[in-house]
Parts: sequence; structure tokens; C-alpha cells
Amino acid sequence: QRGSSRCPSSSRRSAAAGRITLYARGDDDDAVRAETDALGATFSAITSDPGRAAAFSAVLSACGAVLGPFLDSYHSATGVLRYEHPVVSTPLLTTAAWVPALFGLAGFLIGWLYVGLDLYFSAARDDDDDDGAGRRAPPGPPAILMCIAAFTFQYWASGTLFRNGATRTAIFAAMSAASAAGFLAFDATAT
Repeated sequence: QRGSSRCPSSSRRSAAAGRITLYARGDDDDAVRAETDALGATFSAITSDPGRAAAFSAVLSACGAVLGPFLDSYHSATGVLRYEHPVVSTPLLTTAAWVPALFGLAGFLIGWLYVGLDLYFSAARDDDDDDGAGRRAPPGPPAILMCIAAFTFQYWASGTLFRNGATRTAIFAAMSAASAAGFLAFDATAT
């Protein structure tokens, strides 16, 4: 009886990242199992509609591949980086052939990480908080566009600070403050 019996020596702990329950049956190492309700809910939510997940993945990748090189161009224009063999080199865009693919992958990974963490922490909160307090409604298009604009400003600002001789420490401090402000303005959730 693996799934239903609970040993009196079971130990339970609730982690901030979700409910994790460990059950141990005596000295039998093979009988130790870890149960993560929040992780299961996250996986189920993502895999319940494969078509939607594939479309979302394609949009994330396309947005990263298109927007990323333009953001990266701020750093090219301000001297943060220089490509040995750019495929495009104009005042508006300077990029290498591999940059769109790299930013497409970054868009995919960051986008799914964000969704996965939101689902995971939301499932954990649902277990602890049945009244729904502390939840925010999903952002609408204007808020999403403002967040993208703020992130774009950070790219520009980091390059401008570099071009004007700011130290790495000063750039890091300014970008950390801007990131924290962006989080508080546009998200402020557990993730």
C-alpha cells in the first residue's frame, strides 16, 4: 500500500514555495517519497492545453527574436559591445546573425519561467489562503506595454551610463534600483 498509508513517524513541513510533504516509513529508503501539490498543479496547468502552450511558446520566442536585437543595439551604439561581423549595421540596428536566435531562446525561457513560477506560487497560496486575498488580476495590454517600455529604458540607460563613464558598480546599482521599481510598479507578486 504505497499511496494511502501514512506512517506515524511522518514529518511535514510547509515551505514558502509551496507545500512539500515528506513521508518516511522506518528505515526503508525506497519508501521515502516527496509530494509537491503546487508543482503538480503547475505542470497540469501548463500541459492541459498543448496547442495553447505551443502558440504561447512561439509568441514568446518571436517577441524575443524581434525585440532583443533592437535592445542589444543600444549596447552596440553606446560601446558596451561590438560585433566582429555584424549582419546588419545601421544607426537603428546593429546585430550579428546569432543574436535573434539567442534572444528568442531567452524570451522563451524567461516567459515560461515566469508563468511556471506564477502558477507554482499561486497553487501554493491557494492551499494556504482560500479567500483569494493578496492576488492581483492579470495585467492588461497597456500595463504589459508599459513594462516593456520600462525594460527598454533600462537597456538604453545602462548603455548611456557606460558611455558616460559610470563605474560597473554604479551601473549595477542603478539597474538594480530600476528593476526593483519596475517589479513594484508592474508586478509585486510573490514571484
